[in-house]
Amino acid sequence: MLMTAKKKLKLGFWNLRTISQYSKKEQVIKQMIQYKIDILALLEVRRTGMGQKRIGKDHTIQYRCTNATRD
Repeated sequence: MLMTAKKKLKLGFWNLRTISQYSKKEQVIKQMIQYKIDILALLEVRRTGMGQKRIGKDHTIQYRCTNATRD
């Protein structure tokens, strides 16, 4: 059985130390638009818990973070 994709998704991964500053949020959105990224995983955003936050009118950040520490 041969399956074909109906739509290609472009995924991205970005190690971002913190996203609390407004300028970094804007930079993330600009990069997503520039590289036509559909789903972007942000690593090391330094948030706790889980939830989602709206950024601009077209973008939403969903996050799930643990309090685990590195050795």
